[in-house]
Amino acid sequence: MFKKGIARRWLFNSLGVMILLFTACIAALSFVVQSYAYNGIQMTLIGRSDELPTVLSGSMKTVSEFNAAARSYTENFPDKDLMEVMAVSRSGSILSTSSGFAPDQNQSKPDFESALHSENGYGYWIGKLASGEKVMAARCSARCGTSSLWSAQTGRLRMLCWF
Repeated sequence: MFKKGIARRWLFNSLGVMILLFTACIAALSFVVQSYAYNGIQMTLIGRSDELPTVLSGSMKTVSEFNAAARSYTENFPDKDLMEVMAVSRSGSILSTSSGFAPDQNQSKPDFESALHSENGYGYWIGKLASGEKVMAARCSARCGTSSLWSAQTGRLRMLCWF
């Protein structure tokens, strides 16, 4: 009955257009939800990293004072269930993490490189770790001491969110 008739063409064309529109709507909705979630995570990371320069820049005059303050901040970080914070030395080695576990030192850190080369000391990256976990990372620099010590005594904190 539906082999060559008008009913077959009508059914094929009608359902084809409806399926195509339905697929386009689902794709658009998925993109909107993903963008909304990524922006929420990014705003959370930026909001938490904006407090770091004030928390860590107070009266620190030496690298050891920065290291002690950064270690204390990461160990007592209140949002450990939402994100991980890493204190990173100016050479790129990780001093401490809020999770307490040592991360892979060989893992690339594109946010670290962008923070080094940015004027404001912030870096941002979305990608996958070597373990396959998808993360969003933000890094901010904290200055210690006077402005003349800036280039010699800089530490950074890296915030990671898994999703």
